Amino acid sequence: MTPPLLEARGLQSGYGEAPVLRGVDLVVRPGEAIGLMGRNGMGKTTLIRTLMGLLPAQAGCVRIEDHDVTREAPFRRERRGIAVVPEGRGVFATLSVLENLRLAARPGVDGRQDWPEERVLSVFP
Repeated sequence: MTPPLLEARGLQSGYGEAPVLRGVDLVVRPGEAIGLMGRNGMGKTTLIRTLMGLLPAQAGCVRIEDHDVTREAPFRRERRGIAVVPEGRGVFATLSVLENLRLAARPGVDGRQDWPEERVLSVFP
């Protein structure tokens, strides 16, 4: 059986002495799409930040394709293929629209060019 793309087991995290996540389990398998829903203050952003390594896990583990990344830096997790697209319109104000779109056309970590400039511009003409 193929290992999950992303897995969290017993994940605990928070801010200082304030716990937010208490024993969260999450599994995302190849081909799945999941939604994370809840009211404000329920821990959605904390979970995403902990999965990305932007907030340290206080307990539990995070695995990407069967590799324990719990203590890895965010840039190492990104190289394994996990990233977050934050809400809002986060563009580089000093760049033109075309220059911002070209940022998406960079090669992936394995050298593949899944989003060449032509594809980016066909989606965002």
